[in-house]
Amino acid sequence: MRPLQAGPSPCAAPGLGFEGQDNTRTALNQFVEHLNIQGFQVQFLPLHSIDLALGLELKEKHPSVVVLDMPSTYREARNHFLNAQFSVGERLHFTVMAILAGCPFLSINYGKKHDDLLASLDLVGVGVTPNQLSLDLIRTAFEQREMFDWTSIFHRIEALKALQQKEASAFVSSIQ
Repeated sequence: MRPLQAGPSPCAAPGLGFEGQDNTRTALNQFVEHLNIQGFQVQFLPLHSIDLALGLELKEKHPSVVVLDMPSTYREARNHFLNAQFSVGERLHFTVMAILAGCPFLSINYGKKHDDLLASLDLVGVGVTPNQLSLDLIRTAFEQREMFDWTSIFHRIEALKALQQKEASAFVSSIQ
């Protein structure tokens, strides 16, 4: 059985946070508990050193959680997502990695940048604000994880890359 990824906090340092962070922590803890009861392996993937404290706190509450080493390369990070059944996280680059790896996910959108990314790929339905997050919402996303149309998503990514290349070329031409 492929593991599930739990994502890091965008602001794990003391005194930093975002509106709805307490609600997010409660819902994620409830989901981890639910997964433990169901027999799933839950992995916590820290993407920054400040995320380790949150991972260790989660492991303290749920000893079966595996806190992974922080990936040092894109390939290493991508492999974690390729091996996961589902991921849920707060960091934007956590969501980006899930998308690039084709890993079903739920994005906790604590900022407009998440909304913009998901909208650019026609994925607004897989993001939720921290205040909206609940155990039921995460469970529903998990249960519907096979609903992603990765072929269409990857086509949209390719179209965005082509547009970016066209715009970059036009910019360079304008300054020569």
